[in-house]
Amino acid sequence: MSHSWRKPWQIGLFHDVVWCDTQTGAVLAERHLHDQVSPMPEGLLDELRLLLAVIDKKKLKPRKVDVLVSDELAAFLTLPWQDALQNQNEIDSYAQIKFEKNGLVINEEWVMHTEFRDFKAMGNTYALSKSWLQALRSLLAGHQLTLRRVLPLSAAVIARQPKPKKNHINMVLLEERNRICAVLHAYSGLVAYEVEPIIGDLAQSRARLLRRVHARF
Repeated sequence: MSHSWRKPWQIGLFHDVVWCDTQTGAVLAERHLHDQVSPMPEGLLDELRLLLAVIDKKKLKPRKVDVLVSDELAAFLTLPWQDALQNQNEIDSYAQIKFEKNGLVINEEWVMHTEFRDFKAMGNTYALSKSWLQALRSLLAGHQLTLRRVLPLSAAVIARQPKPKKNHINMVLLEERNRICAVLHAYSGLVAYEVEPIIGDLAQSRARLLRRVHARF
């Protein structure tokens, strides 16, 4: 029987934890990691392999899966709105130019996705290693799981953030091993994405980021 009708699972791959749960939030398996998981992203695939071995013992039916990954595994940028862009090819070319201006050439070794969720608002683009994605897909297929999509954490938050009330701004803080990000949405859409490297004390790094955001808004 086809498993296309079954709700997908979600897998998370981060430097401190890998996990798999259902759409209802029930945790199927979870592994808490330490800093010895290295190098990323290859080390996370090894951890995922161990996680999937645990899930296999439950003898569950095949599923599609969505994978949420650390921002450390992706190249990520926000993009100002451009009225002149007419189609997806132009949008992707625009994103590639923005990556190049930030010192990263997106070529055939990458898989890139670009979107503007809200009309006239900032968009975002991200790229993931094609070889790593192929390895991930192959690993999942060996456990009767079909990869549906992969989202970096920041891209997932931008895509899923609910629209705030008019004249309000919602802020989400994302804390990872090496940096803290602030994602800010207004009624019109994404209005700011700020990143602060974690240097020294986490609380001090967070305070620097919040001061910068407060100065803007």
